[in-house]
Amino acid sequence: MVGTVRDKVATLKKQGKPVGEVIALKPSAAFDRKWGGGIGPDAFVDLSTPASEGFWHKS
Repeated sequence: MVGTVRDKVATLKKQGKPVGEVIALKPSAAFDRKWGGGIGPDAFVDLSTPASEGFWHKS
């Protein structure tokens, strides 16, 4: 699950999407019903991006 979400986030980052748009695209949607009860899917995706916006500015 974590690896799948990480890969989706990385793909969207390579496409040049800003972190807010990535969160809006719900890359964890397939897992939210089962695993989304803790911190919430949006926060999980944000936390899965190292240094949040900083991740978007590094190759």
